[in-house]
Amino acid sequence: YWDPDCNGAGEPARWIVHALAPSTTGALDLDGDGQCVLAAYIDSEDSSSPPLGMSTWQVFCDGSFTDNDLTLARPSPSPPPSPPAPPSPPLAAVLPFVITGGCAALDGVEYAAAGYTASGAPYYRGSSSSSYIYWDPDCNGAGEPARWIVHALAPSTSATSDLDGHGACDYAARIYSEDSSSPPLGTETWQVGPCLPILFIPGTAVAQLMPPPGWATGTLTDKNLTLARPSPLSPPSPPSPPSPPS
Repeated sequence: YWDPDCNGAGEPARWIVHALAPSTTGALDLDGDGQCVLAAYIDSEDSSSPPLGMSTWQVFCDGSFTDNDLTLARPSPSPPPSPPAPPSPPLAAVLPFVITGGCAALDGVEYAAAGYTASGAPYYRGSSSSSYIYWDPDCNGAGEPARWIVHALAPSTSATSDLDGHGACDYAARIYSEDSSSPPLGTETWQVGPCLPILFIPGTAVAQLMPPPGWATGTLTDKNLTLARPSPLSPPSPPSPPSPPS
């Protein structure tokens, strides 16, 4: 703050750095202590602003005032806010796909959209295997690359990473991808765990495609999986012609 006389005894006007807020009613000695006790100051008759740019201030360090070059500058403007994320498309508009290849638990299974995760990516549920495919931007919350994952459990729809909440990258299969809109269609090389039968977790109706966390560690192998849209249903057969009159 600017004080026209920091002790009320005729000191020069100055800009002051102080630990306390100045009086808003006093005309001088704005800290009211009758002394010029302060952290730093620069003499100035300009009460409109402390001097911008580099100036030599008197700064109290180690028991005495010493000259220090201080630079006062306007802060950089804040960047404009990011535009809002576009709304996710209606779930009915997210097309299903069928996996071909890999274990029997994956081969021939159709996956349909079941919802959206916090990132806005759709996640899919298998029609017959009760497994899920979802996009996780960081599967253990420690900076892992983004990937599409085949998992026995549905992903969290509120977490922003580690969507199974295990703190580890445990899953039945995965493929690295920065594209959260859909797993890659066509034939791609996925990392797939051991071919195990689908199990059911005791006491629940949840199908399990893999053992508990840690199963996939060190056991993933390259397998070509093909993801394709399901074949359209054949049109119904025309009705049989009527029998001729007897």
